[in-house]
Amino acid sequence: EAKRVALTNRKYLEQQLDQTADPFIKQKIYNLIAQQIETSMMAEVKENFAFKVIDPPKAPDRKLKPKRAQMALISLLASLLIGIAIAFFLAYWEKLKDQDRSAYGG
Repeated sequence: EAKRVALTNRKYLEQQLDQTADPFIKQKIYNLIAQQIETSMMAEVKENFAFKVIDPPKAPDRKLKPKRAQMALISLLASLLIGIAIAFFLAYWEKLKDQDRSAYGG
């Protein structure tokens, strides 16, 4: 796309060059033609030459995510609940084993 636009611009500038007699304007047109040739060459070399950076990247004003303190607190509470659940399950399991032993006379 950039190459096609540069070629179109170059043809237009060459037409204007033929119609102009003023040497100062001719020099300006030659400079513009040189820029269009450079643009065309860059478009051939670089794949994404036609893309233009609208806004450069920048760091955010305030930190949004991850909220480390909140994640740590939730992890702590989840671990605590899982630990309590495992402790209750193991106590229940031991109680069942003891009941089985006493039922079979072990």
